Amino acid sequence: MLFAFALFLRLPYYFKDVINWDESTFIVMGGGILNGYLPYGEFWDLKPPIAFFSYSLFIVMFGKSITAVRFAGTVCVTVMAFSVFLTLTERYGRKSALIAGLLAVFMVGQIPSGQATMSEIVALVPISVAFGGVAANPKPGIAKTFGIGSLLAIASLIRLNLLYVSLGCGLLFLLIAWRQKLPLAVIFYQQSAYLLGHVTCCLLTIIPYAWAGKIDVWWRAVILAPISYASAQVVNVQVPDWSLSWLILAHAWGWLIPLVGMMYLLGRVLNSPLSAPDHVCIVTLLFLTAIALSILRGGSLQNHYLIQLVPFLSSLWVIVLATFLKSGRPRLGLSRLGTVATTAVLFFSLTSSVISDYGYLFSKMDSPYGLLQSNLSYRTATYLMDKKQPDESVYMMTDHLVYWLINEPPITPCSTHPSNVVRASLLPFCSSDVAPTPQSEMNKILALKPNFIVKKSGIPWYLRNEKAVWSTFAHHLQEQYRLVAKQGTREIYQKN
Repeated sequence: MLFAFALFLRLPYYFKDVINWDESTFIVMGGGILNGYLPYGEFWDLKPPIAFFSYSLFIVMFGKSITAVRFAGTVCVTVMAFSVFLTLTERYGRKSALIAGLLAVFMVGQIPSGQATMSEIVALVPISVAFGGVAANPKPGIAKTFGIGSLLAIASLIRLNLLYVSLGCGLLFLLIAWRQKLPLAVIFYQQSAYLLGHVTCCLLTIIPYAWAGKIDVWWRAVILAPISYASAQVVNVQVPDWSLSWLILAHAWGWLIPLVGMMYLLGRVLNSPLSAPDHVCIVTLLFLTAIALSILRGGSLQNHYLIQLVPFLSSLWVIVLATFLKSGRPRLGLSRLGTVATTAVLFFSLTSSVISDYGYLFSKMDSPYGLLQSNLSYRTATYLMDKKQPDESVYMMTDHLVYWLINEPPITPCSTHPSNVVRASLLPFCSSDVAPTPQSEMNKILALKPNFIVKKSGIPWYLRNEKAVWSTFAHHLQEQYRLVAKQGTREIYQKN
């Protein structure tokens, strides 16, 4: 049921080429691995390595197409929702747990970019399974503690901010052991197993770089670059682009109830022992708080970061209602109340969004290009494959998914994601220059004389505040290139 619901909500987006640029970058990086390149060499982006290897796995398992990658995202969402279901079933019953799982599927899809296979969605798999392991085992043994540590390490090597959850769970295990007055030897073995799970997964990602004699590449890209990027960020909160009706009808139950009820639950938790009846609630609050803090600490708050909160907010939704109804005054059963509320949410949301999405999908079936080939990335890739010689290079200033579609590496590692060329805090880690700047990186790209340049009409958004860089590029483009084709708003230039 969870898979069918996820497939129904996400299917209309299987045939859109670019929903979020980050997803395109992960796909390009994953394709580079399958072509024999280690991450952070010819291909570079600011994410831990397991994120990229995950996309390589998706391509191997389901095929080289956007549809296949989006299907992999549906599988990840289903696993996350099923983990939420299993976590809550014993404590709150199957019906209530199913409501939480369905709500989790729904909430992911309604967050901007949640329809794409983002790294947040991939990270939901290990983090939600670890959530179930911690919630179901108030007194985990050595093997289970090792497993939980490994899962949290995998999640952190997909999204580095999830290290906050690892720290929180380690402290929780210590607190439980202290309150249970366990022997020091048992506490030591438990914490050692937990740490060993993290270390083992981390070492597995280092081995390929050690084998190639490039441990310093791993260290700079996985550790130093995120620190530099986070410290350079200015807090930038993006307001989700939901309409007023969406916020009231679709997200009031999913987001406001858990947030309003959190303080009430915290009061109950603080007044109760860390025992089985309240353990699920404690773990849910821990994961939710740790992830929220990690997002806030990161600086730039993007809409799709909220995806990481979904399994715990949906769980908290059920916990709040269960706790409130147990107070004795309300007589309406949790399953009946939850069913009515969730049905109302889904009814209003599906009729206002998914049906229109399916209508748009059906309208594309009449396109002479086909469902996928009608997208600008695919049309650009088709043109380049027809006109470009095997030894000719391409610089994609937009729709860098084309690198993957034509099976070509980016012209420089920094240009894997087009906007990285102007991110001064990242350039020292992805550029070979001694003291790289946005200007020097653009000069290097132009010095390589790409045979084709693809850009969107007008000034790219990431160059609008880099007037000197844009001026240099625009002058070079005018002098050395000619416009040979247009695909919608995409302009394709060829070297004279």
